[in-house]
Order: sequence, then structure tokens, then C-alpha cells
Amino acid sequence: KKQFFKNLNFTHKNNVKVIYNFISPLKKFPKKKKTIIFAGKLNQSKGYDIFCKVIKKILDKYVDWSAVVVGDESREKYNVKHERLKIYNWIKHNKLLKFYEKSSISVVNPTWDEPFGRTAMESASRGCAVITSVSGGLSETFKNNIILNKNNSQNLYKKLSYLINNKKSLKKYQLLNFNNVIHNPNKSINELNRLRNKNLITNKINKKFFKVLHVGNFGSKVNHRLFNISIAHKITNGLIRNGHDVINFDYRNSNFKFFQSYDVDQKITEIVNNYQPDLVLFGHNNVLKRNTLLNLKEKFNCKTAIWYEDHVIKGDPNYKNNISLLEKNNDLIDEYFITTSPDIIKTKINNKKINFLPIPVDPNIENEKFYEINKTKDLFFALSHGVNYGKLKKNTNDERSIFINELLRIGDNKFNFHFLGLFNEEPKWNYEFNKEIAISKTALNLSRGGPSKYCSSNRIATLMGNGILPFIDEKIKYQDFFNNDEIVIYKNPKHLLTILSNIKSNNKMLIKRSKNAKKSYFNYFENTIVAESIIFKLFNTTKKHKYVWIK
Repeated sequence: KKQFFKNLNFTHKNNVKVIYNFISPLKKFPKKKKTIIFAGKLNQSKGYDIFCKVIKKILDKYVDWSAVVVGDESREKYNVKHERLKIYNWIKHNKLLKFYEKSSISVVNPTWDEPFGRTAMESASRGCAVITSVSGGLSETFKNNIILNKNNSQNLYKKLSYLINNKKSLKKYQLLNFNNVIHNPNKSINELNRLRNKNLITNKINKKFFKVLHVGNFGSKVNHRLFNISIAHKITNGLIRNGHDVINFDYRNSNFKFFQSYDVDQKITEIVNNYQPDLVLFGHNNVLKRNTLLNLKEKFNCKTAIWYEDHVIKGDPNYKNNISLLEKNNDLIDEYFITTSPDIIKTKINNKKINFLPIPVDPNIENEKFYEINKTKDLFFALSHGVNYGKLKKNTNDERSIFINELLRIGDNKFNFHFLGLFNEEPKWNYEFNKEIAISKTALNLSRGGPSKYCSSNRIATLMGNGILPFIDEKIKYQDFFNNDEIVIYKNPKHLLTILSNIKSNNKMLIKRSKNAKKSYFNYFENTIVAESIIFKLFNTTKKHKYVWIK
């Protein structure tokens, strides 16, 4: 660590951690021979020149002792020979450990600042009495107890002679080293795992509650005019009620430069750095650059998902742009949740990652009982040319306008229709919108782009959640979820008016079916259920509810 900070203007940093080399200890003390071992590079830096000056004298004096040298050095040559000295070139590591097990004394006396000194750690763990110098990281390898304060031949000779002549001291040091291995695999690996962000995924899978950064349009820019149809708010509320912690980031807030994505990327990156969420959930957007997404996933190992509410199939004038938006960086997105049945979508996104997202209801938002209010209108419908725009656009017509005009033509003034957002009448929003629905016996649910499986305007939650019986095209397949006591299925404008003619005067039946509509929609698509399904799909958590849209 000291070498790492050498020549820098500081000597310590809190984000630097030493992960030590380690050795698996032996279970049983090995049988020892009267052998001295030196292993490593055979050069002056390792103190081999000092060892060479001493070992021949030791072997001459103590005739029942031998020595082993393991290593080489092409740049330096030392001509030391003795009949009881064997010199080996590099050998396999497991064979070197066997040499340590049989040896009684190990010499590790480098003259340079040894970064760690693995030979000292390994030979000590095998029960050698280890003679070391005062050098670099050697003091961190084991509990050093035989140290050369002056690393020269005279001191080394004295230490070797002492150990050979004092059998009790030799045995004491051997056992101390063998029984006190300070760097074992568990210690170092656990510390490494703790520092590695990728290891956090194991902990996340076992969690019940998660931290979520929800990046969506929360209506700040339009002063929350759309709070009652905001899927973003409803999903966040559902996540919080389920026990998760959520931070909302409104990427459309006028305080940020929306058309400069770098600002959004930088802002979200800073939030993730501070909050470290388990999930970054993008609501109806895919705004981040690829490098930003990569950084979030690699550095913090967080999941990413997108929910999306516009049409992504042919029919909607913007469907190609919508698909293109979703497909961007799709390899970095873990799951998609869309308000269209996945089995009718053509995309290069892996179909296994695409899930249906019902339009959720919230008990604090869809809290009305419109079936209790006196009715003056037969059928309600509201059209808008973009909820965020909020006003009618001139000379704009689509299949919804055509459908309404056909109802008016066939109806021939036999019905009391209540249509907003057409014929130069501006659309209404939130509570004003609810007042208009409340006076109608039934409501028509039409979506831009034409009827497709499970595609619905987000107003379906406002209608059914507040207790209005809806008319829904049979091609949308909502009959997969609801029965005839909860919704009205029609085939075409003429069929719709025939049904309406038969039921518009039966107030008792209308009240009953409208109550059923509200009750069933909450039973199936309440925001706590929808939010739970998102977390379940991403983290494989335990389900508390049955998801009727998953067969």
C-alpha cells in the first residue's frame, strides 16, 4: 500500500483496500526433516547472495542438516555447491508446498521493499520457522517472530545456528506459525466479495422490499392536470403501498433541458450514485444514452425496466417511432411492460422480456361511485389529440372521429350522446372530466390506432374504476378478463347502438353492472397488484395475488 501511494501527495485513501494473498492451512502438523529452504528469485534483491555466503558454513558445521533451493535468475549467477544442498529450477506450486511441509527452517530475507512476500506466508503455514528481514510487506504475511534487524551474513548465520541448537525454540516457532495462519481463503474472498458490486445481486434476490428510481412523466410541467390518468403516479403509489421505497424523477420537468439528453443522463446518474436503487424503472420513455445505461448496470448492478402505454402495432400513426424508442438498447433492458398484448407485436426485442401491463386503478384516485348519481345522458366519450397538449388540434381526424360520426348518423337523434373533444368543444380534465362522466349511464372506450388485443385508452381505469359501465370493442379481447355483467362487448357501431337501445332505460340493471365493473376492475387491476407483478417479474419474488392477464 505504501508503494502504491509513493510519490503521490497523500499517503492514505479510504477507498483503497488491501486484499491479501491467502493460503489454505493444513489440518495436521507435517512431519519435519532437518532441512533449510530458500525459494524465489535467486538474486540480491531477494537476499540470495547473503544466503549463499552462510549456507555452506551451516551445512559444514551441522552435518545432519541439509538445504534446498528452489528458483532461478538468468541475470545473476552464484556458484554455491555442497553435497547436502540441492538446487531446483521453478517447480509446480503444489510440489513447492510439499518442500515447505518437510522443511524445518525457511529463509526469506529480501533486501528490497518486498510488496508482500508469499514465500514467507506459505512456508510459515506449513510449519516452518521463518527467518525474515525488515522489508516492505513481509511484516503483514504472518506473525513474524525471527527477524534480521541487520540483513547480513553474520546475523543470518546466528539465527540459523540458534534454531538448530535449540530444538525447543525451533519447535515453538514452527507451531506458532502453523497454528496462526492469518490469511486464509475465507477471509480474503469474503472481503473481496463485499467490495465487488456484482456480489450484491445475491442479496437482492432474497430481499422482500426494493429501492426504485422511477423515471417518468409525473405531470410537473402541466401542473398535475393529468393526475387522475397518470400511470406513473399509480405505479409509484402501488410500489410504495407494497412496502418498496421509491424516488420519482420527472424527466419532463421544465427545469431541465429536455432536448439535451446529456443533462437528463447526468441528473439520473447523480441520483443513482446517491440512492443506489435496485431498479431503475423508465415510465413511457427510454431517454438514457447507452454508455449511461452500461454504467448504471455495471457499477451498481441495478435492474432496468420500461413500461409504455402507447400503441406499438400497425394502426397508430406513431407506432414505428414507438417501437423504435423501445428497441433502443434493448439488450440492456431487463423487462418491458406494455399496454398491448405481447403476442401481437413485431419487434427485435426478445419476446420473453415483453409483458402486458394493465391500466392500473388507485383507491385514492378512482374513489367515486358514479352509479349512485342521477343520469341525463346515455353514452359518454371524450377524445383528445394528446393529453399533454391538452387542446384540440385543428383539422385532425382519426378512426375515433369516424366511429363517433357513424354513431351519430345511425343513431338519428334517438340517443342522448355526451361527446367531449369533438365538434370544437375542448376536452376537460381531472375533476371537470369526472363531472361529465358521472351524468352518463354508459361510456365508450376507444383508443387511437383502432382496436387491438388488450390495447386501451388509459381512461378505462377512470371509467370502470369510478363505476361506469363501458362499451368495449370485441377485438380488444377484454372479455378475457371481464364477463357480461361487468362490461359490454360490441362488434360495430350498429351493434353498439342496438345494445344501448335495449339497456339505457333499465336503471336497476345499469346500476348493478356498473357496480360490478368497479369491483372487478379493482380486484384485477388495482395498482398494488400491477406494481407487485412488475417486481415479481424482475426479482422473482413471492406472489400475493393472481394476475388474471398471465395464463
